[in-house]
Order: sequence, then C-alpha cells, then structure tokens
Amino acid sequence: MTESVSREQHISDGDHQVRELFAQFGKSMYLAANLEMSQVSALTFLQTAQSGKGTQSLFDRNLADNTGHTMGLILKRLRPLIDSPVLVQQLEEALAERNRFAHNFFVDHVLDFVSPQGCELMLAETLAAQSLFIAADRELSLFLQTGLESFGVTPAQHRANVAEETAALWEKAKSLHPSE
Repeated sequence: MTESVSREQHISDGDHQVRELFAQFGKSMYLAANLEMSQVSALTFLQTAQSGKGTQSLFDRNLADNTGHTMGLILKRLRPLIDSPVLVQQLEEALAERNRFAHNFFVDHVLDFVSPQGCELMLAETLAAQSLFIAADRELSLFLQTGLESFGVTPAQHRANVAEETAALWEKAKSLHPSE
C-alpha cells in the first residue's frame, strides 16, 4: 500500500521539488492528450460536415476511424481541412513539444534532474508546454465552434450536447462497475 504524504509531513525540499516536477510533467502530458482528442473531434466533425450527409452513423464511423491513431497522423489528416495557417502552426508546435515530452524530456535532462537548479529548469519547461497545449486547444476549439455555428449549433447547444454525452458515458461506466 502506498502511503500518502502531504507537504506538511516530513519530506525534504528536494523530494518535494521532484514530486512537483513529476506532477507538472503528468499535467503536461494530460493536456497534450486533451489536445489530441480535440484534434480527433475536430477532424471527425470536419470529415462528416464535408460529406454533405452529416449523419450520426457517418460521424460514428469517422470517429472510430480517427481514434487510436498517433497525434502526428491526426494532424496530417486535419491540416488540409484547416484554413488558418496560424492554427496549423500552433498545432504543429504542440505536436513537436508533445513528442519531445513523450520521448526525450527526461533523456534531455538526465543531468539537470540531479540538481535543484536543473529541476527548476525542467519545471519551467513543463509549465511552458502546458501553456502551449492550452493555447492550441483553445484556438482549435474556437475554430471548431465557428464550424459548428455555420451548421446552426450555438455554443449553448454544443455545451448541452457535450454534457448529455458525458452523462451517458458516466452512466455506462457505472453500469460496468456497479458499487458494492
């Protein structure tokens, strides 16, 4: 069993710094994953809209086809459907940073990790990456909202649809794992 340790308990400053670094790294990867799913959603919406049919069945097929691919492949598919070079550049920068974090962040900082100053540098990079992922996700959401509005879906309707889908997913999850 893992023991939960709060900052107020006996933990060294160095251990606290390392814990914070891992927490912020995890948050960075979480935000990158959110951005990836936003790209999947945007790609699915745009593919479905371009078909001229716009059926739930087609949307579901596109979603199944787009889910599970790498962030790079999703961006490759999405790039020609986005008419904003600035947004494309943001998404490309976010992809490069996500890949660096996923594959090389700790390798690149192997020596930094052993010093408080190095850990501070690493923490600063995680916070910068978080800002990048959040900004790219926000811009993609604004782009997608413009597309939704062109089909008559207001922001309030979109939020209601997301809330409805989320509630349905929670109900499904609860039915798979009933409380004891």
